[in-house]
Amino acid sequence: MIIEKEPTFIKVYLDKMPLLVTLPKYRIRLLCALVKRMDSEGNVIITDEVQREIANETHVVCGSISRALLHYHQEDIVAKVDSELYRVNPLIIQSGMSDG
Repeated sequence: MIIEKEPTFIKVYLDKMPLLVTLPKYRIRLLCALVKRMDSEGNVIITDEVQREIANETHVVCGSISRALLHYHQEDIVAKVDSELYRVNPLIIQSGMSDG
């Protein structure tokens, strides 16, 4: 019998949900696109190419992504670590792999 491995998962802390659910819908879609791309440390590399991919995936323009990243930074959801490196706040959202 073959048991398939559980996919990567995220956890969102319940006390932070009010912050996330008050985001406009397009910012929630963008945040989901970022979270899909983050590594287990919460890092996301956002190059121009990745921005275009996210724009196509979420049906927004690249400028909206830049503005959303700025908003996430102001709300302490995402920190800008370097010119193309962002880190999702681990006190809000974390990523992991299932053992099973």
